[in-house]
Amino acid sequence: MNSFYKTRPGASPGWWLGFLLPACYAATLWRPYQQDHEQHLPRDYKRTVLMTFGLLLQSLVIRGTLESRWNRRQAILLTLLVVAACWSLFIVCLKENVVGLLGILVLACATYSFTWLRKSIPFWIALGITSALVALFPIGKLPAVTRLVLFFVNDMETIMTTGMYLALLVLTVSFVMWQFNYGRRTTTATRKVFHFLIVLVYGPGLWYQCRLLYLASGLMLAVLIVLEMARLIQLAPVANALNGAVNLFIDEKDAGAIALTPIYLLVGCSLPLWLHPVPCDLTDSSGLQMLTLSAGVLSIGIGDTAASVVGYHFGRHKWHASTNKSVEGTVASVVFQAVAVAAAYHLGVIHPTVLRAAYAGVAIIVNALVESRTDQIDNLVLPLVTYLILVSSP
Repeated sequence: MNSFYKTRPGASPGWWLGFLLPACYAATLWRPYQQDHEQHLPRDYKRTVLMTFGLLLQSLVIRGTLESRWNRRQAILLTLLVVAACWSLFIVCLKENVVGLLGILVLACATYSFTWLRKSIPFWIALGITSALVALFPIGKLPAVTRLVLFFVNDMETIMTTGMYLALLVLTVSFVMWQFNYGRRTTTATRKVFHFLIVLVYGPGLWYQCRLLYLASGLMLAVLIVLEMARLIQLAPVANALNGAVNLFIDEKDAGAIALTPIYLLVGCSLPLWLHPVPCDLTDSSGLQMLTLSAGVLSIGIGDTAASVVGYHFGRHKWHASTNKSVEGTVASVVFQAVAVAAAYHLGVIHPTVLRAAYAGVAIIVNALVESRTDQIDNLVLPLVTYLILVSSP
């Protein structure tokens, strides 16, 4: 029965992670909205608090299956009972972004079910049809593509930010091509270049163009899913280039057939945006909530990057014999995150009270210690741990 699930080699089960997402939702609702802001909390968001426990239930189903408490039929039945709740959570969290992501889901399921769709021409035709249907899907009174274009040309600041994002995208692709052409296998420290680039995307986006960043996060998630699908089915003409890039940048966490590291990085930085009920309420997020929304950028974009680079070059004292994570890297993570928070304060980006600053300090220390000890996916664990502490601050 244990062969029904293939786990990542060298990693602990990590059952405690099943409680992390429900805890984040509970903390989001418990303090800030129980008094003055109760009327502003979306009704659909309240429903998702209950639906989140579907994820917890599914984790328990998997654990029971692995421990042979249920047979395969019972496990499938229990899984079906929680799938609807989990998908409802996903739909409400991503709001308008879910239109495109549902289209990608349909395409993925069709490609899996019908082998003839895995050939180049049928796949590109199916992708074109799916894209057209998504683009013409009505949101309000206008098709999605019309609303998208109007949003991007809404003002000069949006146009300039979009241009900056495109420039960073070109820079990222150029870096990958450079590594690919020279055939250099990257180190953990080299891979943190992507963390640095994502800080450049999410930092200004959170501060000045939250709605644009929110929309772009969903679009990029869809793009990454399509690219990974194309790589898995060996779709010409992009499969060879994608395989080469994955082979260069893959790490020990990509133990299966699917390369999830880039998706994990995007999702990790976006999780605070997706979890918060009103992430782009600029009357508040520009001050009190900005630090909470920056949990992903702070923990993995800055903290994890600093720990990796400093630990790789200067790490001498390992936490224990079976890990390559060092005390020096953990200290660097704390220092760099603290400097980033202090810089944001002096630039007027955040306006924390003394108590909120103390919570920020606790969040920084805790996520650095978790990073040094856990064998789970850092890009998912650290943002949730940091968000949970920051959103709990009064």
